[in-house]
Amino acid sequence: MTKFTGFPILKLPILCFEKILGQCEPFDQINISFLSKKCAWLLKSLRNKQLMCFDIELKNDYTKLAFILEANEIYGSWMFNFGEPRDWDWRFIQVTKDDMFIDNVKRLKYWPFLSVDPQQTLNSSVSYLTNLFDINVRNVLIAPDDFPETRTSIFPGFDCHFYCDPINFKKGEILFGNTSTGWITRDILFKFKNSRIQLYGCNTRNLNANDFDRFVDRWYRSDDTEFELLMINWKQYPGSLNISKFKPFAWNENRRSQNFRLLNTVALDCSQGYDILRHDGALATILTNRVNSLVFYVWNVRFPDTTGLEVQ
Repeated sequence: MTKFTGFPILKLPILCFEKILGQCEPFDQINISFLSKKCAWLLKSLRNKQLMCFDIELKNDYTKLAFILEANEIYGSWMFNFGEPRDWDWRFIQVTKDDMFIDNVKRLKYWPFLSVDPQQTLNSSVSYLTNLFDINVRNVLIAPDDFPETRTSIFPGFDCHFYCDPINFKKGEILFGNTSTGWITRDILFKFKNSRIQLYGCNTRNLNANDFDRFVDRWYRSDDTEFELLMINWKQYPGSLNISKFKPFAWNENRRSQNFRLLNTVALDCSQGYDILRHDGALATILTNRVNSLVFYVWNVRFPDTTGLEVQ
């Protein structure tokens, strides 16, 4: 009787191996990528991507990294729980300060990123996964106000010093909510390569109206055709803005639409905005009439469809 010794999948021709990898689910693909550099390279080169992006949510007692499918649905999540292990729902992988659990079973051998520094564990994981799947972090949501004292070892001085390498947010749309923007300075803002950037609850000591002005000026002097939106909201008055150098003019309904999409369900009224025209004919609007907020929007599509959105 012949004894079955397993199927030599790694010895298959590359095209066959790629076909098999494409049929695997994302969590299985991650485990396969740990087998060798060749496996990781093949996964990164897959043409048919299942995942669209990642969402990060930081709570008082854990951090969730959600895997978002192309259909904009959550496939599953990695829970970075730096306290005691706990029970999660299906498709939740839990990472503690010592181990990794899948279905409440230790799988430490599959986890190459564990570090004595919990924040380094999270950052290394995000860097590896964004590179492996060639996708970006879409949203970072951070629990406001009080973090327990036990959290200070994870994110010391959280509101001011939390840092994620901007390369992890290298394309698409990002939104940072209140209390999550204390680490963003002008230098970091200028490193973002996203087409849509929204920052809420900023502190003027790190970012102010002059930085907003320099960001607009950089676009004005460039040939960038991908950038679309910069929305910055501050906790206090950010300072005055002088846009006369851009030669602004009033809205003309024949030139562009009145509204554009700000959020999935919200459109922003730009009828009171100042329009500016770049050397190549690109049209943009600067909004200064919102409390402690400045908005810069580029009309890559002059008349976008905002049907069904709430106009603010």
